[in-house]
Amino acid sequence: MNSILPVHGLPEVTLGSDQATLEEYARKTFVTTDWLKDWPKREKRAARSFYGIPVEARGTIWGVVVLDSSDEHAIGPKDKEVFKLIVKNLGKLLEKA
Repeated sequence: MNSILPVHGLPEVTLGSDQATLEEYARKTFVTTDWLKDWPKREKRAARSFYGIPVEARGTIWGVVVLDSSDEHAIGPKDKEVFKLIVKNLGKLLEKA
């Protein structure tokens, strides 16, 4: 996929989250429920919104920048153009490396 992937309004995941909440979060974020069950060992809070932005260098996908927030509405559609500009410039820098 060569497009920006926004994900907003994710449910809050805690140690006591029920299976339905874990399944919804996993489905929307492309992780497994097993990964989520181990999550509290790795992180303090699960992201509630994020943007995945592909970085292109020399005509191919170099990688992806993922921006996330614990606020379910912190990263929204209004931010898309700013993120695209940042990633475009990152791609240009990579081409010079």
